[in-house]
Amino acid sequence: MKKLLIVLMLLPFAGFAQEEESVDLNVDTLLNYPNNFYDTVDYWIAFPINEEEFSYAVGYHFLDPDDGFIFYYTGSYQINDDGSVSPFQDKDLEPGSFYSLEKETSDVVVLDQKWLDRMELPRIPAEVQEFEYDRESIEYLKDIGWQYNHVDACENALVPLLKAYEMDPHYEGLEFELAFAYNHLGRYEEAIVVLDKAVANNPEDFWFYRELGFAYRNTGDIEKAEKIYLKGISMSDSDFQKSEMAVNMCLAYWDLKNREKYDEWAVICRKYGDPEGDYVAYLNEIEANWDED
Repeated sequence: MKKLLIVLMLLPFAGFAQEEESVDLNVDTLLNYPNNFYDTVDYWIAFPINEEEFSYAVGYHFLDPDDGFIFYYTGSYQINDDGSVSPFQDKDLEPGSFYSLEKETSDVVVLDQKWLDRMELPRIPAEVQEFEYDRESIEYLKDIGWQYNHVDACENALVPLLKAYEMDPHYEGLEFELAFAYNHLGRYEEAIVVLDKAVANNPEDFWFYRELGFAYRNTGDIEKAEKIYLKGISMSDSDFQKSEMAVNMCLAYWDLKNREKYDEWAVICRKYGDPEGDYVAYLNEIEANWDED
């Protein structure tokens, strides 16, 4: 498969949240603005460069299972008062380049067929068609799910992950990604179902315990969450992951105002946590305000 040569940088105008009320759609209407960038895979999209002058950077958006969300930039255009378009050279962008879209990417415009016609753009650029993917393979589906989870688009991740799960529920890495998506969406009971089966199949994978403890903690089964987190801590070789599991239990016991159990877990969190890190700072703040409602 052809590999991408990606410019590993945010587009100069793509890293800021766009003010929805600032967008003027009077120019013959652009389609469905604004869109989360991760909802626009396999579409031509445009990033506003200067909304007052109706200038946009245009390119094709696709999702590579290894390299993530990719913007294939083809050119910049200004929309004229009569609805026609005029191409111009943007000094910050190189036509024909592949740009990586990261989690912080701002909302985008999706171009419909009339705009593709005006800009004389094909349905899919030939340069993108050169990348061939087996979109029905379990590896592809799992990797695409990972990419969506990576940008917190977990609802989108469920589509390929559930399809892969039907093919082979114990495929390496799949159960974790599916459970992560469920937990992120607050669907804890569904995460528990997946993870109980995962642990039964492979009790040596620490990551299952991390997600399972989180799920039980958020369903209110604190006793079970505690047992699972202790198991995960005993298995993990990452001090950061140990401190993360511990701080989750601290939060659970803080919510219950159980200072004795909180203190037990605070000792564990501080044992493994970075003294200058966020988790220890969070504990300090909790303890300073323990008696407040």
